[in-house]
Order: sequence, then structure tokens, then C-alpha cells
Amino acid sequence: MKPEGEGVRAVRSVAGADESCPLLPQQSELYEPYPRSDGSRKTSSSPSKALSIALALFGVFLASADEQLVMATYGAIASDFQNLSDGSWLLTGYNLGYCIALPVDPKQLTDRVDTYCLFGLGCIITGTALSLWQAIAGRVISGIGGSGMIALISVIIIDIVPLDQVGVLRSYVNVAAIAGRSSGGPLGGFLADTIGWRWSFLGQAPIAIICSFLAGWQLPLESFNKIKIESHSDNTNHTSAGSGKLYDEDFLGGIMFSITITIFLLVLGLGGQKVSWDDPIIIYLAATCVVFGTAFVMREGLWAKKPLIPLWLMRRNGVGVFCVVQILLFSARFAFLSNLAPYFVRTEDANNTAAAAYIVPSSLGNAIGALLAGYVISRTYRYKALSLVSLAIGALSYVLVGLRWRHGTNLWESLYTFPAGLSFGMILSTQFIGLSASAPKPQTATAVSTYYLSQQVGILVGVGASAAILRMDFRKTLLRQLENYSDRDWIIQGVLRDSRFANSLPRVVQSIVRSSYLHSFQSVPILATCCSIMALPLIVCTREQSLRGEK
Repeated sequence: MKPEGEGVRAVRSVAGADESCPLLPQQSELYEPYPRSDGSRKTSSSPSKALSIALALFGVFLASADEQLVMATYGAIASDFQNLSDGSWLLTGYNLGYCIALPVDPKQLTDRVDTYCLFGLGCIITGTALSLWQAIAGRVISGIGGSGMIALISVIIIDIVPLDQVGVLRSYVNVAAIAGRSSGGPLGGFLADTIGWRWSFLGQAPIAIICSFLAGWQLPLESFNKIKIESHSDNTNHTSAGSGKLYDEDFLGGIMFSITITIFLLVLGLGGQKVSWDDPIIIYLAATCVVFGTAFVMREGLWAKKPLIPLWLMRRNGVGVFCVVQILLFSARFAFLSNLAPYFVRTEDANNTAAAAYIVPSSLGNAIGALLAGYVISRTYRYKALSLVSLAIGALSYVLVGLRWRHGTNLWESLYTFPAGLSFGMILSTQFIGLSASAPKPQTATAVSTYYLSQQVGILVGVGASAAILRMDFRKTLLRQLENYSDRDWIIQGVLRDSRFANSLPRVVQSIVRSSYLHSFQSVPILATCCSIMALPLIVCTREQSLRGEK
């Protein structure tokens, strides 16, 4: 889910959500590896090329593990800075970097060295941060660099292997990503418990630097200039003024979009926590968010030559519906997932390693669900019914969490995260195939890039909204339960700043804090369930496209 130029983003779409999907062009159609002086294509199976592929795949592993690493340890990081209430910004910072990178010329983001160096620089800044906001700034920079990492790796793979082996290498990329998502959380938790969370970021920096040297050594700059994709419209009003430039991005639109999202998250972070909802600051911020959001929509619909979100395309064959469904699904997924490790820290006093381990069943379920959906669709050539079934499984999983985790949980009931991940992997595959079949073929790459952008918006909304709702309800519950304690404000302040502060309190107060958190946590599965249910009528109303005969 990284931002790329139109051609590069299409590669990400092919290599990302569903490797078995035959509906998008093969990568051999998307890339033209640079020719040698004798006119032949560059191919090699030498040991050095094998090493290059291995290191490139490790780059995929690194980027995927980084996401889960922060998911598992952001509470510990924010608690170290005594600012747990703003800890969710560590999660959204990377995604904000994604949004900031949207209007940037993709040739800049897919430079052989810059993309890894930015990622490594962000890790160094986060690992050496003296304040939470410095760490968040590092995450934003990592997001900007990481936005081109997967695309760059795809270029490396295409450039150094024969075209008939590209499909095999793409499957390896998926395996590396799954391995990263599955191991990143426990690894980050283990490092946080042993040598400290800072080294989980500082340790990534030299790896990113090695990958940058590898890219600079193995992939000449000319290779990037050979990236191409056929993407044009039958309506001249929907093209880029006929310039034919691949990287004619909507810079101003991207800035407006980034500002809108950032202000929205600020409203969620400040409202009801640091200032009241009717405070003039909140009103001004909300009004500014509406102004920039409206200006962005107007620009995309009226003036942008190559909009980030083509509104005309959103009305074609339900493409816009698929994107809205992604916002809802990712909001549900990350509203739940971002609060999973903190739940076990607060209620079971789990260490960082154990808390992170509870994320693994969901990641494994996600991978299995994607494979299962791909197998079923390849047999039945149908995807809509499977979408509805997987959505129902996901909603039921969130309901079970809400009902069974109210007073704590045990090992077996903690595995409700597995069907939640299973359903998410299944519905991602079915929806991706549905979008690919529904989007007008000349605009498939543009539709897929908007689809991935919708996923990022869903992550930002889910993490921000769940953190704000849980935090507000937790504070209110503590105020009510600790009403007779003279040092109530001091206790609440400490509990909200540090996830393990309650361990220093008397057992009676610890019990009150735990029960208050369990009560407030119910808002998380409720939010996830509501988002899932809202997606139901949208999926029902979309028309299922025929998959037979697609190549």
C-alpha cells in the first residue's frame, strides 16, 4: 500500500493483494527491462543475481515486518515518553508519510538509493528520538521512503531475471511479505523486552543502507526510465491533456488531501482529550478540514489533469463502491488490530513479546484466507458470494470478541483473532478481483492505485477513531469509578500516560483500572462490527462481473 506512479503502482497492485489473480496484465506487460548494447534483454542466473534477489526479498520482509513491529510496540514506546494518549500517531505517522508522498514525482521515490535511505533515516530518527513527536516525525519520513520500496524491489526483480520467471519471483515477494507481517510483532516485542524498543528501529537502518547500495549497484538508473504501462482513456476530458507524461501527478491535490487527513486526525486526537469538543480550536480545525476536503474534491472533479482520485472513474461499474468498502474494511481491521496488544498489556499484564504474539494468529489467518479465496475463485469463477461469507465471518468474530472478552480472555478465546484475519484475507482477495474485473481495462492501473489509497484512508480512520473513542470512554469510566479517591486526577493522568502505571498502584485500584479498561474496550469491537455491517449493503449492490475468459 505504497504510493507509486501510475505504472509502478500497477505493479504493486499485481504483486500485492492476490498473486493468483489473472485479471490484471502480467508484469512482463508492465515493465520493459532495459536493453543491453547488443539489443538483448538483461537476464542472468549468476550467484550475484541470486544474492540480489535474496536481499531484495529481505527488503520486502523488512517493510512488512516494520508495520507489525510498530503495531505491537507503540504502546510501550509512547509510555516511555509518558504520552500514551498520543501513541496512535506512531501508527498513523507512516501512513501520513504515504499520503505526503502521493504528489511527489515517483522517479524521486523510486531512485535506487533515496527510497531506502529515507526509510533508514526515518528509523534512525525514531530510534534516537528524545520525544514522542520526534519519533512520529521519524515514522513519517520512513513512510515517505517506504512508499517506493516495494515498487523498487519489483523493478529489481524484473531487471535481473528472465521474464518467464517473473511470476515465480512475485510469489516469493508475497511469501516474504507474509513472513514479515507474521514475525514483525513478536520480534519487536522481544527486542523491546530485552535490549529496548529503540534497537528495533536502529537495527533496521543498516539493513536499509545495504539494500540501497544493492539497488545502486545492481540496477542502473536507465532501468527506471523504461518503466511503462498502457493507460489511456476513451474520453479526452479524463486524460492528462495529451502530454503523454507518465509522472504528471496532481501535486496540489496531494497536498490538499494530506492536510485534510492530518487535520481530521488532529481533531480526533484533541477532541474530548486535551480540549472539549465545543472548544474554538476544535471548531476551527473541523472547519478547516471541511474547507480543504471540499477544495480537494472540487479540484479532483473539475481542474486536475491527472487526479489522485478520478471522480469520473469512481462512477464506472461500481469502482467507487469497491473503494468505499476498502475504507470500511480497513477501518474495522485496524481499529481492532491496533488495540490488540494494548488490551493484553492492560488486562493480563503481558510483556511486550507475549502481547505481540497475540497478533500472529490474525496475520496467519490473513495469509490463509487469501490463499483459500484464490483457490475457491479459481475453481468457481465467482467472488461475490465469497465476499459476503467472509464479511459475515469477520463481523461474527468481532461480535464474539465483544461478548467474550468483556471480563478478560484466555488462550483459546484469544484465537478469535484467527477467523477475523481469515475473513480479512478472503475478502481482500475477492474485492481485489472484483475491482479488477469491474474497472475499465484502460484505467485498471488508476483504479487499483485509488483502491490502495482507500485502504490507507481506512487505516488512518480506523486507528484514529478507535483510539479517540477508547480513550474518551476510558477516561470517563475512570472518573466515575474513582470518584471517592482524593488523588483521582493523578491516578487517571498516570494511567493514560503509561500503559503499565497501574502496576504501581494498590491492588484495589489496579482492579478498578482493569475493569474500567475492559468496559471501555467494548467500543473497539463495536466500531469494527459497525464498519463491517456498513460494508454489507455496498457489496450486495455491486454487480458481479464474469471472470471466465479473462487472461
